Amino acid sequence: MIQRLQRKGPFALAAFIGLTAVLQQFLTVYHFEDKSTAVLVTGAVCLSLALLPKGWLRLSAVLLLFAFGVYRYFPLGQSVGLDWLAAIWRQLRPLINLVQSEGFGRTPSLLAFSLIMAALVLLSVLMIEYEHFLFSYLTMLAYLLILVVFNHLEPLLQIFLVAACGLFSYGLKQNRRRGLSHEGSYILVAVLLLFLMAGIAQYLPDTFLRDPLAKQTVAVRNYFNDVGLYNYIESIGVGSNTRTGFSEDDEALGGAMVDDDTLLFTAQQLRPHYWRVDSKDNYTGKGWQRQQSEESSVLLENRFTVQASDAPLLKYPQQQRINLEFMTRNTYLPLPYGNTTIGLVSGFLGFEYAQLNQRVDLILEEAEKQQVYLDTQEPDYSVDSLRGVLLELPPTESDYLQLPEELPKRIQSLAEQVTREQRTLYEKVTAVETYLSTSKDFRYSKVDAVAPLPDQDYVDQFLFETRVGYCDNFSSAMVVMLRTLGIPARWAKGFSQGEARPSFEEQKVYEIKNLNAHSWPEVYFAGYGWVPFEPTPSFINPDRPGTALAEEGTQTTQMTTDSSLTPQSSQTSETAESTSATTTESQQQPATSVGEKADSKENSNSSWGYKTVLLIAGGLAAVALIFLVWHRRLKFVLFVISKCSKQPFSTGYLYLLKEWEKLLSRQPSENLKEYGRRLTETYPQQTTKFIALTEDYEAHLYNKQQPLENSGSLLQTAAQELRQAQKATAEKQRSIRKNR
Repeated sequence: MIQRLQRKGPFALAAFIGLTAVLQQFLTVYHFEDKSTAVLVTGAVCLSLALLPKGWLRLSAVLLLFAFGVYRYFPLGQSVGLDWLAAIWRQLRPLINLVQSEGFGRTPSLLAFSLIMAALVLLSVLMIEYEHFLFSYLTMLAYLLILVVFNHLEPLLQIFLVAACGLFSYGLKQNRRRGLSHEGSYILVAVLLLFLMAGIAQYLPDTFLRDPLAKQTVAVRNYFNDVGLYNYIESIGVGSNTRTGFSEDDEALGGAMVDDDTLLFTAQQLRPHYWRVDSKDNYTGKGWQRQQSEESSVLLENRFTVQASDAPLLKYPQQQRINLEFMTRNTYLPLPYGNTTIGLVSGFLGFEYAQLNQRVDLILEEAEKQQVYLDTQEPDYSVDSLRGVLLELPPTESDYLQLPEELPKRIQSLAEQVTREQRTLYEKVTAVETYLSTSKDFRYSKVDAVAPLPDQDYVDQFLFETRVGYCDNFSSAMVVMLRTLGIPARWAKGFSQGEARPSFEEQKVYEIKNLNAHSWPEVYFAGYGWVPFEPTPSFINPDRPGTALAEEGTQTTQMTTDSSLTPQSSQTSETAESTSATTTESQQQPATSVGEKADSKENSNSSWGYKTVLLIAGGLAAVALIFLVWHRRLKFVLFVISKCSKQPFSTGYLYLLKEWEKLLSRQPSENLKEYGRRLTETYPQQTTKFIALTEDYEAHLYNKQQPLENSGSLLQTAAQELRQAQKATAEKQRSIRKNR
């Protein structure tokens, strides 16, 4: 029993640490308050597998502990026995049927707990009894990574612990297989490294490791999102992520999203544009609401015209007819910017219109198809005209400068720093826009976005903590930053332009899906109304001032906007980002320089601090590695020889012989035995293994005998003796110099 514990104990301890790390996260996700019992059961399972000598004893103990664990959490009003087992089965049978019909996302806690405990028991058997580490630890890491993506957890410490335990177990197994000595030293060093890694994971900021790793893997994770991996995982019920799409509730923004490619509507048109649905004006610190409710006007008519509000100076140089066909029975009507006359074709009885935020809803009727047409006059937001507009508040009761009283002051400080060198209203707006869309410190990602904590402001967390997000983060940040400067702005939402079906026709059919749901800021310019801007990286709004699509013609319009789809569309984010450079020079040049200056001063301290820590840590690690290799160079060289040489024994022995000759010169006439005798006389306590190796080497060289089975171990021990002789010689030389 003691021998088995010595052999299996280290594996059992590593398995217990790794399994506990995973179990704690599971219990957190399912809101189990009692976590200690499950940990104790896991520890008892690992101890039983490491301690009990007989297989049937180990199997019996594991089954009893598994049943005890389930009973402790789900007694079902029964005492331990057959009645409880029957009650458990009666509970589990309908739950299994529920999961089969609705997916694992509907897994109730009883079934989930039973499954996770069974999985942990099986993994402990694999790791301790059969010493299969690769599959077991990769499975645990995969589960933790799924929790990262789909449950908004950040188990950095747990991932470190599982990875460290896996490496420790594998290394110890290889150490024993090669018959290497000093197992206790290996275990001690491994335990110290384990505590070091745990301390690093516990006390370093999450962003220190998370952000660089996320940046390096964003292409891979976006690819998985594109091909539908996250969508598939969520479709079978793993996780609770938000899915892309238009939502009426924006009070709590944030958190990761996965793409939903459900087709909402198609638009047959000449030129693409954003599809505006709604806007909101009240920022709560967590999301957006409306400051005041407005009753919509009901119009039971077939035609209705929506005019651009408060825009007497706006010009409309182009117009087009757009035919919309809806694939889902949503009531909201997405509209382009400008003056639009809406005509009902089929599937609708009339309109509901909210003038304050210019939202149009359709009144549905039962019909096979839902179709409308739009006769749109497209606006021209001339940059030259907007440059001369002075700051004015819109003539409305809504407060478009509203901000929460507890809004962190550093948001306003950042906005002032970004716009410090700008004078006009338009220059200030574009400076904030470009700072968000081009700064290297911000990164677009749906799968990496993090929801704010209860005590965090949504915009503040994005600007200064995570700096990772999608359109809601960037658009909200721009609106809030502008409001701190006294510039009226509001939060608009709808859809980006969608993706055009391949066609040689002048009019193309665009498909707009849930994954095209989008948000952006609108800024009030007196005489021109509410003007759209686009701070989200890799997106181009065709209606944004300075895009000049109307002047460039239909072909240029098509090329520019088709390549500016969201990074989850058919084109990659890299393509979209490079295409974003096609915006006009007047848009980018002035604001980019400002954004870079503000970024360098606002964020240089924190980013340089991380770089400094990283450089110092890397330098110390390099020095420590060099010292360790030099201090143990004999064993290191022998290890390399054993892996790379075709004759490791002969090469290793000759290497040790040359090192001995540096301590005691060998005469040209001396053979190996004579030289060995002189070595023994000079270093009687440090040559035992080398002399044995010499005899083995001569037998191998002259009599063609195979080296001893433990020759590898003898080489390592002889290297240790040589190291002791080198130390003794060095001390003797130092003593002689000191006496002189």
